[in-house]
Formats: sequence, structure tokens, C-alpha cells
Amino acid sequence: MINEQRLVDNFLALLAINSPSKNERALADFIIKQLNQLGLKIQEDNSATKIGGNTGNLLCFVPATNAGLSPLLFSAHLDTVKPTKGIKLQNQDGWLSTDGKTILGADDKAGIAVILEMLASVTERQLPHGGLEIVLTVAEETGLEGAKHLNREMLNAKVGFVLDSGDTVDSYVVQAPTEYDFYVALQGKSAHAGVEPEKGINAIHCAAKALANLPIGRVDEATTCNIGKIIGGETTNIVPELVELWGEVRSLQDTHAKRILKTVRLAFLQAANSMGAKLIFKEQLAYQGFDLADKRVLKELLAAAAQNVNLQVRPVTRGGGSDANVLNAYGICTTNLGLGIKAEHSVHEKISLADLISAANLVTSIVEVLPGLSKHLYSI
Repeated sequence: MINEQRLVDNFLALLAINSPSKNERALADFIIKQLNQLGLKIQEDNSATKIGGNTGNLLCFVPATNAGLSPLLFSAHLDTVKPTKGIKLQNQDGWLSTDGKTILGADDKAGIAVILEMLASVTERQLPHGGLEIVLTVAEETGLEGAKHLNREMLNAKVGFVLDSGDTVDSYVVQAPTEYDFYVALQGKSAHAGVEPEKGINAIHCAAKALANLPIGRVDEATTCNIGKIIGGETTNIVPELVELWGEVRSLQDTHAKRILKTVRLAFLQAANSMGAKLIFKEQLAYQGFDLADKRVLKELLAAAAQNVNLQVRPVTRGGGSDANVLNAYGICTTNLGLGIKAEHSVHEKISLADLISAANLVTSIVEVLPGLSKHLYSI
């Protein structure tokens, strides 16, 4: 169904290009050249100016060859969490990794490689389709920034597939959480820690009192809460006047997330009041969750595509967010497909080339099987 050697070669070429968040220019230029060679035109939006990056989202619209079929959207992100400059690849028994000094960047260059191979295969085999909408986003790792600045009006597809899940290749995400981010600042009062500590209000102590009453970690089956960053104090002989904290709450149930967020706010307010400190508490919706468990179109389309390449797919729930969250919020029924990446976001990241090939076969098969499915899918 696909050209396996071309897929692997392209993947290796993508990995060699450094593309940390908001510095995706070199990778974008490589991809533009690849797609131009297929006779496809690329559009780059103005999201770079909005997020302070050097590259915008790349969009490629492949015209329909069968107007009776529905268009499909495929998406991956260009950026990586850390630089991969000087990357040295290792291949051990079909598992691709690095020498341990950089991340691999398979998250999400594996997704890009799969989409590029699908486009090449569909073009070469002249597969009928109702139009393919390719969305390659920037700054996904810094808060889905590229996806949030997409022009929704440019997209016509009602069903989409993001290639960015660390789960196994036989999986597709049907449920993902809502995330709220919060910022806390506690303003105390400085004083000499050894001479007159009584005259001070210890902001760090105040934060500790609040933290001791928070449900940190896994709150319930659907919900998590985390404090990820704390900054405060100057030196040991000064009662610290200011402490700042950053955290998040995620839940598969939006009401649960809001309840825990309220608990967090109340804990800091009570601690501040008890010590006479001042509180600043800010919260922001990072992304909205989604639940696609009852979406027949995904179940039927993926089951047929998987059977076509001797796979069996299964729906899964993930605790992480992705561009699929944003696309679902735009009204596009979008799942996140597994790529089999292990230990992503770390120097131990690795991926099986066999999984990469399986993912490319599955994605190409999605396009191939659509014409043979029941007519109700064409009007989704």
C-alpha cells in the first residue's frame, strides 16, 4: 500500500532537522519542497506573528477527485519540546532512538512522515477521495498555540485525524480531558529572618499551608491536579515577601475540573487570609475536552481501514491534550491516532520502524476505504 523505504528515508530526513517550538522554519521549508514535488500547493498562515514564532501553520488542500465523497482532515505538529541539534540516531533491532544526548523528535515527526507518505501513495495510486485537508501546526508543545490560531473558515472537513498519540498503533483516542491552567501570587511582608521575623509574613510558608490542603496528583479516575512551578524568596536571612506558583487541573469531566479549580482557589484564599497575605489568583481554559465514544463515523471508518491492512483498532482514553482538542472545539470530529512512540519528551524517546510503517498503512487505508462505506458517511 505504501513505499516503506521512502517512508523511512523521509522520516530520517525529518529527524535530522532541528525544529523546537516557534523555530520550525527549516522543517517547514523541507516539507513545502516535498509537497511541491507532488504537485501540491501549500499555504502558510499568519500565526507566527501572533505567537512570536518564525513559522506559521502549513495548510495543504488536495482537490477532490470524487465530489460525492466527504473531505478528510489529517494533522500533525511541526515542533518538538526540545532542540535536536546534533542528533545522533541509533537503530537497535528496528527501534530508532538517539545516543541519549537529545530527544528523538518522533513526537511529532513520525506523524508528519506518515502524512507525507499517505499523500505520495494516494497521488501515485490515484485513489478517489473527496478532498484532503492537511494541517501541520506550529507551537503545539507550548500550549496548542498554532491550532488555536487556525482560521476555522478555511477548513471544510467534518472528520479529522491527528497523528500525535503516544499510544499503540492500533488505538484511536475517543476521550481526552479539559485543562485549566492557573497562576497564584502570594504577597507577604519582608523582614529580617533572624532579628525580627515576627514583623514579616512568610509568603512561602503561606503557600505551603495551601499546598498541604490540595488534592495533588490523581484526584479521581477522571481528574488530575498538579503544581508544576514555584518561584519565591531571595536569601535565607529575609522573610520571603513574594511567592508565585503555576499549576493545572485536567479532567475528562468539565464539572470535575471546575470543582477542583474552585478547591485550589479556596485553599490559597484561606491560607492568605489566615496569615494576612494578599492573593492574586488567575485561571485560564487551556483547551476543551472531547468525547467521541458514540461517533459511528469514526468507528466504521477506522474499523474498515484497519481490516484492510490486517489490524484491529480499539478506542482509548488519554489524559493528555493535543490539537485534536482544538479541532473538536471547532466542530470537526477529530480523533488522535496512536504512533507507538515510547518515552516521548525525554532523551529515551524511541519508535519502532514497524509501527511507523503500520501507521502509514492505516492512514492511507482510511482514504482508500471511504468510497466503499455506506452512503451516510459521505454526508458527515
